[in-house]
Amino acid sequence: MLCDRLETINQKIVQAAERSGRSADSVRLIAVSKRQSMEKILQVASCGQLLFGENYLQEAREKISGCEKNSAGI
Repeated sequence: MLCDRLETINQKIVQAAERSGRSADSVRLIAVSKRQSMEKILQVASCGQLLFGENYLQEAREKISGCEKNSAGI
């Protein structure tokens, strides 16, 4: 389900870029992982979303560590 939602967002980005005369490659989607579980973050990462934003450094460190531990599964 999350992969489907991510694909829909990426399609909208491509369409918007085309309408504005830009290359879709010039647009980068940054997913907000604030208040999201490691399970959801890893699921979205397995769909190809690898850029994430966090508000607090300590939370980002925990999630980065969790992703590194699970990177073999991505």
